[in-house]
Amino acid sequence: MICRLKNFLYEGKYIDKRKNVEIEFFNSAQSMIEKLNSKNILQTRGERNDIIVSRRTDIPGCYPEWFMNRLRDKYVMTRNPMNFHQVSQINLSPDFIECIVFWTKNAVPFMDYLEELNRMGYMYMFQYTITPYDNTLEKNISDKSDIIKNVLELSEKIEKKRIVWRYDPILLNDTYTVNRHIELFEEMCSLLYTAVNHVVISFIDLYQKNRGYRLYELSTDEITHLAQAFGEIGAKYKTSDKDLLRKL
Repeated sequence: MICRLKNFLYEGKYIDKRKNVEIEFFNSAQSMIEKLNSKNILQTRGERNDIIVSRRTDIPGCYPEWFMNRLRDKYVMTRNPMNFHQVSQINLSPDFIECIVFWTKNAVPFMDYLEELNRMGYMYMFQYTITPYDNTLEKNISDKSDIIKNVLELSEKIEKKRIVWRYDPILLNDTYTVNRHIELFEEMCSLLYTAVNHVVISFIDLYQKNRGYRLYELSTDEITHLAQAFGEIGAKYKTSDKDLLRKL
């Protein structure tokens, strides 16, 4: 499995040969896509643009019909969040798009559009966030068992090499301790390992807006311990397609 730790400002690898664990660090979604391409895991099609859909909101989960209308018209207008008066038109023609990267916590509403998307000729993949948090931390999210079922269904339709599971962000409080995260990650791996080859993890950055949730700052030792523990768990859930599996 591939692991991205967003708290680190460099790219590289941590390798523990004794435990057969490898962690890969990426500092951007683009660099992760390039790595997948270099190993023929995600086969995109040349010098075009990658479209991230979207970091601002869950478009597959909340606005699937709107997005498909944009693809049908082959363009979208987007406003600069830092400059309200700056509006840009983005070309969404299949000839212009290298890969659409969907970021979602719930792809269920988008499932009915996959066949049309395939007919249009787009290459696409999903970064699918599935965390163990309850509705005190994650509000308005479907039951996690339904989300996991959807990942299994999605994997059957588009192949698991085009799904990246995001266990993101990792946060600590009185309920979700280091040991609890390790337990929950293994439980989720046991359900998802047949549907995904790659998992991305990151650790929460505390700032004013999220400090009200009584979260704890993660120490470097806690980050290292969690990454190594997750790597050992990931190594347990191998598939027969060893070339596509990277252990955390």
